[in-house]
Amino acid sequence: MASVNGIITGKIITGYYNDSYGKINNTNSLFSNYDLGALLGINYIITNKISLNSRISNSILPIGAEDNNLSNVYNSSRKGKYNSVISFTLNYKI
Repeated sequence: MASVNGIITGKIITGYYNDSYGKINNTNSLFSNYDLGALLGINYIITNKISLNSRISNSILPIGAEDNNLSNVYNSSRKGKYNSVISFTLNYKI
């Protein structure tokens, strides 16, 4: 078993909000252009040809502001939006 940890970066390609009616058009500058995050992963070797990889990553800096940030009062629960990803891959060596 091997672990993978480190810093990840990302650049936004597209971003939008949607609701039950579809895409919401009047939303400008909702997201940051770049993302900086931390990654933690584990690679588990099952056989010589098969391995399982699990990863979790999360933004270190917010990628967007809260929707209801209308008041100037500090609220510790309004910290912004963050990217969180959990991924699993099953690898087979040919």
